[in-house]
Amino acid sequence: MTNYLSVLAFLFLFSCGTATREQTESVDHDNVHADLRLEDMEGNDITINRSETIFINFWATWCAPCIKEMPSLENMQSKLDQDKITFYYASSEPKSKISKFAEQKPWQLNYVHLASGLESLNINALPTTMIIKNGEIIWTQTGMREWDSEESIEEIKEIIK
Repeated sequence: MTNYLSVLAFLFLFSCGTATREQTESVDHDNVHADLRLEDMEGNDITINRSETIFINFWATWCAPCIKEMPSLENMQSKLDQDKITFYYASSEPKSKISKFAEQKPWQLNYVHLASGLESLNINALPTTMIIKNGEIIWTQTGMREWDSEESIEEIKEIIK
């Protein structure tokens, strides 16, 4: 019984996403705005302007790889031109749970609530990250990444030009 529980625990911890950069792909998605609804932590809808370039990282408080990549996300964000890209860190969990997590962690990230749910965006694993430009998803990555590596930063800079 103990071995069975150990296997289940292992599967749960690693089921939230362990993809590599090789699984990064471009996605053609005509109207992401119809499927994406974000709220700030006070419950106000976030209006996404079609002309904005948006970096959205989908995560959960229970997802170990999501949490592990947060320091590198914060470092990467600090190295990019904030006038060219807006960052959101979206969880579909209750706002109270997201707020409690944010209060307990040292990272200065723009946490938001995904009101539309992961299913509406066909997100099947966490973490998943998307870049939206001119209203279309132009880049996506499933699984954790070292976001502050020189390679990652240069790739993101190239995408947001």
